[in-house]
Amino acid sequence: MRSFAEGFGSVMHSKIMNFFQPQELMEMVVGNENYDWNLFRKNAEYKGVYHARHEAILCFWEVFFEFNIVERKKFLQFLMGTTRIPIQGMSAVQIRIQPCDEKALPVAHTCFNLLDLPNITDRQEMRRRLLICLDQCHGFNLV
Repeated sequence: MRSFAEGFGSVMHSKIMNFFQPQELMEMVVGNENYDWNLFRKNAEYKGVYHARHEAILCFWEVFFEFNIVERKKFLQFLMGTTRIPIQGMSAVQIRIQPCDEKALPVAHTCFNLLDLPNITDRQEMRRRLLICLDQCHGFNLV
């Protein structure tokens, strides 16, 4: 514990830490769980043939908003490698969605919040493929 405190103190001076409540300090270090899903959708960027009104994108968002909170957090884990939101909030989280092979499962590139999304317009099929990914996603933890 002493080593951790010394390492943390070398990055964050103790005088500065006195200005923060414990909860604020925790949010700075590990993020928060203040989700604004509408802002998440609004900040989305689309690549290639995809755009906000593309049928596959509309299908994706319809399925996403049908997810419960646990499934949405699993999606964040799949997309970003974490379920926590940066201290700046959801405005700092931007999903980028690009097309991929229609027969493929969705693929996430966590370093870029980039989602390769097959051109699927059937809700059940979109949900099925997304849930396969979410159920198999274990992030960066040891499994």
